[in-house]
Amino acid sequence: MARLARKVAVAHARADNSSVSSALRRRLLALALATSIGSGVVPARAQHEDAAIAEKLFLDGRAAMARGAYADACPMLAESHRIDPGVGTLLSLGECYEKQGKTASAWATYREAEPMARRLGQKERAAHAAARAEALSAKLSYVTVRMATQPRGLTLTLDDKPLAPAAWSTPIPVDPGPHVVTAAAPGRTSRSTSVEVTSMGRSAVDLPELDASPASPASGEPAPGAGDRGATQRTIGWAGVVVGGLAIGTGVAFGLTAKSKNDEADTQHCSSAYCDPRGVSLIGDAQSAALVSTTLFVVGAAALAAGVVIVITAPTGKRIAIAPYGAGATVAAAW
Repeated sequence: MARLARKVAVAHARADNSSVSSALRRRLLALALATSIGSGVVPARAQHEDAAIAEKLFLDGRAAMARGAYADACPMLAESHRIDPGVGTLLSLGECYEKQGKTASAWATYREAEPMARRLGQKERAAHAAARAEALSAKLSYVTVRMATQPRGLTLTLDDKPLAPAAWSTPIPVDPGPHVVTAAAPGRTSRSTSVEVTSMGRSAVDLPELDASPASPASGEPAPGAGDRGATQRTIGWAGVVVGGLAIGTGVAFGLTAKSKNDEADTQHCSSAYCDPRGVSLIGDAQSAALVSTTLFVVGAAALAAGVVIVITAPTGKRIAIAPYGAGATVAAAW
């Protein structure tokens, strides 16, 4: 590399490369213009397309509300707000939920719309959202989820949505209708319980204790999916080994290319004090190939090492059991 650097210095000092430099400047300028234009136009176009989709969903949702098709209208309005959040969309969504009888969803939507409207200086909309939320607060339905025994790692979900521990044993606003509460914990059999919540009603779900899973670590068997996780981890590890090996091999190829171009420049186009234009070009190509070779070697070595570590640390599903036998004990291992 040091020899290449010295030759480049001599070549640029001795050879007339003004045409090459100007061509390089033109290419860099073109690249900069293309990058700046692309980075500005593509996101702007995507934003306009998103806004158009959101507007269409909003209009279709309002039209469905006018027909009384609230089951169709509410998802359209919710998606419109997700794509392009707006106070007007939230107020329409809250109205849709309210018409559909989903009091908790309507109440939460109005509560979200109020501070957004205030931040935007829309006082009338903020007041309307606050008034609707206040009116609905007296009509809310609640469900309380309780569990006397809470094993380590317990998770609770309400209608497949995680329920934070702070919300356990606390009345939670929900829409009237059926709901499903699921309890799960490592090494335990998960359990689901259904509850029907009436309009303006208060219901409670007392979850029973979770039974130990037949294939839990406590019974001497590997946890469910442990073998699958080990196989997946080993697959990822071997993929890293393969990618690392390919990168190193490609680095070797680029290194040989760099040496070949450097040798050609040495023997045919450069002297100790001067390189012709072809020699300058060959030396530049050799430097680029050498840089790529070094980068691939570093990346390949890292991927190879990481892959080996991942393979070595993958779960193997080993099991060791100790059982009494006469005055002593027997030890059995299985894979």
